Amino acid sequence: MKTSKAIYILMCCMAGLIATGCASISTPEGGPRDETPPRLVQASPAPGATNVSGRQMHLDFDEYVNIKDAFTNVVVSPTSASQPRVTATGRRVTILFTDTLQPNTTYSIDFANSISDNNEANELEGFSYTFATGPVLDTLRISGMVLDSHTLEPQQGILVGVHRSDADTVFSCVRMERVARTDDKGRFSLRGLAPGRYRLYALQDLNGDMRWDNPEERMAFFDDWIVPTVKATTVNDTIYNPTTLQVDTVVEKASALYQPNDILLSAFSLGYKPQYLKKSLRADSTRVELTWNATQAALPPIRLLNDPQRPLSDWALAEVREGNDSVALWLKDPQLIKQDTLRLEVEYLTNIRRDSVKLTVDTLTLLYKRPKPKALKKGQTPPVIFTDVKSAGATQEYPEPYMLTFGAPLDTIYADRIRLQQKKDTTWITSDRPSPLLLPADSLNPRKYKIDGPWAFGGDYRLVIDTLAIADIYGHYVKPQNLEFKVRQAGDYGTLSFNLSGLQDIPAFVELLNGSDVPIRTQTVTNGTVSFTYLLPGTYYARVIFDANGNGKYDTGDYDKRLQPEAVAYYPKKITLRKNWDQNLSWDVNATPVDLQKPNSVKKNRPKAKRHGNANEQSTQEEEDEYFDPNENPFDPNSRRNRNRNGINGRR
Repeated sequence: MKTSKAIYILMCCMAGLIATGCASISTPEGGPRDETPPRLVQASPAPGATNVSGRQMHLDFDEYVNIKDAFTNVVVSPTSASQPRVTATGRRVTILFTDTLQPNTTYSIDFANSISDNNEANELEGFSYTFATGPVLDTLRISGMVLDSHTLEPQQGILVGVHRSDADTVFSCVRMERVARTDDKGRFSLRGLAPGRYRLYALQDLNGDMRWDNPEERMAFFDDWIVPTVKATTVNDTIYNPTTLQVDTVVEKASALYQPNDILLSAFSLGYKPQYLKKSLRADSTRVELTWNATQAALPPIRLLNDPQRPLSDWALAEVREGNDSVALWLKDPQLIKQDTLRLEVEYLTNIRRDSVKLTVDTLTLLYKRPKPKALKKGQTPPVIFTDVKSAGATQEYPEPYMLTFGAPLDTIYADRIRLQQKKDTTWITSDRPSPLLLPADSLNPRKYKIDGPWAFGGDYRLVIDTLAIADIYGHYVKPQNLEFKVRQAGDYGTLSFNLSGLQDIPAFVELLNGSDVPIRTQTVTNGTVSFTYLLPGTYYARVIFDANGNGKYDTGDYDKRLQPEAVAYYPKKITLRKNWDQNLSWDVNATPVDLQKPNSVKKNRPKAKRHGNANEQSTQEEEDEYFDPNENPFDPNSRRNRNRNGINGRR
């Protein structure tokens, strides 16, 4: 019995040890997520140090750090052709200048958001490091924002820089003196400026030379000289009691106000693209397709090599896309159609530089391999070839014309063999519309035709095409058919009107936008009002273009002429339109700051979502930008700051 009891006790002890061992290696419970970015604890030389002579600097943080794409994200002022080497090892960031530092100069190293901790990738936002090689540290700043001139999209990661010269060519020929990079909201802060006046620029620096020498680069410029200033001020510092969560003390503390801090730069593109013939193709025996890389003022000369004096209109019909960047040549000459090889000469202008072009002549040899004809069985006749016709569909929008696209340009339309009929009860009654019924719809596309209204709301229509009614230029007829369509009811539509104020008598037009920020309608503002009728229910957005030159289209800027792009304002909310609903909105174009006008739901360059934020909250239309309120209780779970941090109802 004693032996059995001893064995029992031993087994219990072993089971206890096993259980204890299992418990000791189990996964511990997780704590709160680390949401704190790295903190600088020491630097050599110290931030703001003067009389610095060494070429190597060390920045030590309170945790392990990484640097994301230092070569692109980290910029150094004053600028130089040689970029310092910036590396991260453990808790230390090392900066090594390969060139000798300039004497009596303030250096600013703008890291933007490139430094983050090693584990959670929490970014240290807007971090910069400044020192001077002389006895004086320059501390003036210029701050502001860069937005796209047409779409008001924040320009993320774009360079902003200054010149002290006013020479016409300084921006395109000389590297910018001091630079900073915009953050994910398009904001910038140029630091380390000496007293004086400056010209301010923004540049999408595609080739890394910090000058505007590539016409494909987006840019912006400020019209006036900027003289940065600083003045002493005080701010309230609110101290909260961590026990009671109530305000304990409000004290004033000295601070500095750097101005200007509200500069707006409107970035634009010249629309420049290098011009070349991108594609040449013999699509089939009857069609040649040519595509250029950029738009052109007009369709360039196209000639047959074996008969260069023969005009294009004599041997082909041109179907041109708007902008003249592509053309389909429908061959009319039967002899050319029979040839398997076509040789053409195309003459067009090519950009050499931003302000210079040259004439380019391309010689094209276009081959076509004809498919082998299918063998016919005894007694079988060749199939009849018809030309296609495609309609706009079974639902017709009011009051738009009914659109038809044919498979090839048309040669003959027999008006007496085409009828438009409307259904009355159960009977189809032929319309007495004037002839011709089919009208060319597009001067650039010989295959597009239309039938104009008016239409009856809710009406049922059909287009009757009889045998041998329509023939294309190759002698192929449209197959006999009935194309039926129904016009929408009046109650299917809504009307959207705006009463605009703040235009200051400047001509303007409003673009109605879809959810992709693409214009779908345009209307000129008349006496401060604009109205869009017969809109389908859905979500819309709107922007107004200040049409300074009155040409009815948006015009970009021109730096050589010192012309800013035309001003733009967005209606600051999305618009939900319902069926059979007339919506009238008041719109003061100056009521909302320009950087807050564009609704987040249609914005493409949205600020990077915080790791601790809630995705659903960030995607809402009325999302508020995070900001710092010095009077806000940091322990209040219902404050906006904590609400954005923890997500709705504290979810993660």
